[in-house]
Amino acid sequence: MFDKPTLIITHSFPLSADDYRGRFIDELLPRGGDAVPVVVLTPDPNGSGIDVIGSVTIHRFRWPHGYLAGRRIYNPRDLIVFLKMLLIFVIKATKIVKAYQIQHLFACWAIPGGLAALFVKVLTGVPYTLWALGTDISKFKRIPLLLRTIFHFADRIYANSEFLRGEMRRLTARPIDILPTRSRLPEPVVPQNPIEMPEEMLVVSFVGRLERVKGIDRFIEMAKRVKGARADVLFLVFGDGSLKELVTAAEREGLVRWAGQVSPGELAYYARRIDVLCITSREESMPVVVWEFIGKCGILSFNVGDIATHLPPEAIMSDEDEFVQRLSKIGKKGQ
Repeated sequence: MFDKPTLIITHSFPLSADDYRGRFIDELLPRGGDAVPVVVLTPDPNGSGIDVIGSVTIHRFRWPHGYLAGRRIYNPRDLIVFLKMLLIFVIKATKIVKAYQIQHLFACWAIPGGLAALFVKVLTGVPYTLWALGTDISKFKRIPLLLRTIFHFADRIYANSEFLRGEMRRLTARPIDILPTRSRLPEPVVPQNPIEMPEEMLVVSFVGRLERVKGIDRFIEMAKRVKGARADVLFLVFGDGSLKELVTAAEREGLVRWAGQVSPGELAYYARRIDVLCITSREESMPVVVWEFIGKCGILSFNVGDIATHLPPEAIMSDEDEFVQRLSKIGKKGQ
């Protein structure tokens, strides 16, 4: 995949060993002294900088506007934020192409990365590969001409799941390969102030962005209903996003505990104690967290994306009522 000097354009990438976001992209990068040079262009809320790790150079630019995930393209303010990142990507990527003699662009997410790669191709002639990851297609499929254009000029297109490939085939006749977003948890690291998880409690967890598409509101509502049926259950939330105020309000009510955005090692620490992971997404491709937790605890999920092809039928919930019924009766790990 990376057989020539490549620039990766991504709005999500781990900026330290403790950073959880975009870890599946980092795990794709070539390692070793004989690897071809790879440059990563990504935003950083803490400021700009350059890090060199072996054959990989990470160019970070200052980005004080937070996550893109919770933003809506039809909101004028959010549209301005999208356009600002797009402009920064194009300007900086064009300079990097010349400075590093880049021969290939690899865009993670169709927008803004893929659209930026298209503009850079027009300006420099360097071809690009597109890796669609779900949120980009679900958010922008209502603007089909935009996605079709990005697909049309790409040299190669990847989707991260069969479900997403099916969605993309409605927009393009181009061949679409599968490149899964797999990742694994590292060795556990004890958090500085770990949340107490009493042995007698059933620990039920949500791991992901605190956004409506990920169903954090559903998780909180289910927590309220299940707690009405049993007292020996702890609902634990990991992640950050635009609905964090909803989570903090639920925590004040005693419905959930919120761990915030934890490092991969800290998540691995909690994973040893979690009994059930809940995937409550309204729309999904194939969430990385499933690969990280499969075999470590029970997983219950709505039938979204490719999940039903990787989990047993009894793990797929038809609606919130079935989720609540199962969680109201389920036992701890090993019971």
